[in-house]
Amino acid sequence: MTELKQYLEERGIKHIWLAQRAHLRDDTLSRIINGLHPSIDQAHSIAQVLNESLDRFWPGLFRNE
Repeated sequence: MTELKQYLEERGIKHIWLAQRAHLRDDTLSRIINGLHPSIDQAHSIAQVLNESLDRFWPGLFRNE
């Protein structure tokens, strides 16, 4: 289980809610939740909506960005 998936499940956050607020298609968000590495823009949108850091969900993935 990805960190993002666990985070959403623990807090009862619905994928569609997050997709709408992060301006992502639901199927794109679903793939990210299930382990696809997001683009830097997608990751920033998700983290910003959830008020978390990028490293919370993708530790080290964007160190060079």
